[in-house]
Amino acid sequence: MKRYLIISAAVAVFCAATGFAIAHARAPRLQGSEPYTPTKLEWLAVELNGNYRHENPLSSYHIFFDTFPNEDAIVIVAIHNPDVDRRSMNSRIAQCRAAVTRMAKRYGWDWVQIREDVRQTK
Repeated sequence: MKRYLIISAAVAVFCAATGFAIAHARAPRLQGSEPYTPTKLEWLAVELNGNYRHENPLSSYHIFFDTFPNEDAIVIVAIHNPDVDRRSMNSRIAQCRAAVTRMAKRYGWDWVQIREDVRQTK
């Protein structure tokens, strides 16, 4: 009886391992499932966009956050229509600057720089 249990357990383990190997061998490797570790700045930009991104068609502008290549900087990107209320937009940009400063300070990242990229749509 003991021998039967050992053989049964060995067969079960073999079948499970074979099934697992076959299932993973057939599954195509998707690009979206490749491992990726974002940088600290990329995480900061994601968090800022999640909390402070401004997209309101009625305000004639929208603001989002991006990283700056080859610099430890977060870019506040503001794209506006020609008829934008500049005072309102500038106030929102100032709030965004303060948010970047607060978040960087919270993480202890005194190296984070802030840039602005303000563009008018055509």
